[in-house]
Order: sequence, then C-alpha cells, then structure tokens
Amino acid sequence: MTKNIQVFISYKRADLSQREGVHLTRILEKAGFGVFMDKNPNQGLEPGDDWAQTLYDNIYSSHVLIVLLEPDTEKSDWVQREVDIARGAHVSILPLKLSGETVSVEGVQRKLAIEATQYLEFDSTGENFDTLVESLERLSDETRRKQYDWIKDLQQESTGIEVVNKARVASFPLDEDGKCQLHLSSGDMIKLKNVDVMVNSENDYMQMARIFESSTLSSALRMAGALRINGR
Repeated sequence: MTKNIQVFISYKRADLSQREGVHLTRILEKAGFGVFMDKNPNQGLEPGDDWAQTLYDNIYSSHVLIVLLEPDTEKSDWVQREVDIARGAHVSILPLKLSGETVSVEGVQRKLAIEATQYLEFDSTGENFDTLVESLERLSDETRRKQYDWIKDLQQESTGIEVVNKARVASFPLDEDGKCQLHLSSGDMIKLKNVDVMVNSENDYMQMARIFESSTLSSALRMAGALRINGR
C-alpha cells in the first residue's frame, strides 16, 4: 500500500540509534511510507551531491520528522539542526524513545526543545507498530494543515513587520530622513510576519554558530567579547 507520507529519521551516529534506525526504515518502507535516513541505500545520492543540502531538502519535503532518543542524542549538532529546521518548516516532530534505553530521556527532549512533545517508545519487535503508524498518519495530517495555514497567512499579509509581542521590538533609523530603518526583535523568528526573505550570515539552517566554529560571524564576535571582558 502507498500512504503518500514522507518520513525523515533524525538520529545520533551511535550504534543503537543507527541499528534501530535502519530497522525502522525497513519496516516503514514495507508498510508503504517514504523514508529518508542517511544510512538508507535507496536514497540515490550521486558523487558530488551536496550532502547537507540534501538533508535540508528532505526535511522540507517530509510530513513527519522522527527523532530517535537515547541519552547522548542532544550532543549531536546534526540532530539539533534537523529538529530546528523541521520546526521552522512546520513539519511535525515525533520523538521515539529507543526500547533498549531504560533511563529517562526528559533531559534530552529539554535540550532539543521538544520537552512538550509526547514521545513514543519504539519496540523493535513491532509490538506497538500500529500505534506508530497511527501517530505518523495523524501527524502527517497535522503538518499539511499547519503548512496550509502558514502559506495562507503569508499570502494574506501586506507589507511591514509585525511581531506577536511588540514590547520586544525596537527600531533604529540608519539615515537622516528615516527611510532606512533597522528593526530588532527577540523571540521566535518563525512567528515573524510580512517577511519575504530571511538572511542569515552564519549558515543555511538559520542557527547561531557555536564558539568553536571560528569561521562564522557570531562566533568571532563572541570570542572578541570574551577576550575583552577578560581584559585581553
């Protein structure tokens, strides 16, 4: 059967997650789902393909992002990026706690900012597979609805920038007549309205770089600030 549902599997490169992810891919494809996982031999990548852009494109076109949870999952930069991209693209996220883990994953969910999302325990024996399928179907419908509403809202908006909480917005003129202004706001950028293009000087997944990524603007500014504070 064909469900016309595309699933993206996000996981930390560890033995348990890789093994369970490959198994999950196999049984979901058998059930009629389209699945993207970078260990899947059916992805059709060619030499010279931009691997990072391939990941991002497949998140955008997915209906559900499954994130496999084990204690060290949040330490993966790629998992953090993939969850952030899915959230920004209004793709539903389904956390799966691997059945081999007996410890709590609440801390992992908190660090990935998905602590409010109920996880499902993945049993590799297939005992709760029907529940997983039902969850994917429901979340797929939710993604379609959220993206439809998002696009509809964008089409109805006029010019100007509107932020949900105006108390957290400041504007500064950049020239004498005030025709060019700089608007600064804090909060969730995906709630900004009336914006046609977002530009990020860091990367193409709209995430502030970490300090050890010395080639980016924000890491250089934070390094300079740290040196100044320490009197160096």
